[in-house]
Amino acid sequence: MELVTKKVLHASAILVMNPKNADAKAYISELTESYKKEPSVIAFKKALKNSDSEGLSEKEWNRIQSDFIFFLSQIYQSAET
Repeated sequence: MELVTKKVLHASAILVMNPKNADAKAYISELTESYKKEPSVIAFKKALKNSDSEGLSEKEWNRIQSDFIFFLSQIYQSAET
């Protein structure tokens, strides 16, 4: 589980720094497939799909990223307990 968590954090960090990174996008997409109806997942994927956050303010993009990363951390915290 620790390795998966590190991979998620790494992929999330890559996307925060470079939303156009195809490998990180694919990894996050694969991980979130079973949570595709979760609002934070929907918002994050929509932001990535829409020209990689073009049209969003920096504040909106940061909020979407924070919500998504918080959601991922909740998944892995609950899996570890």
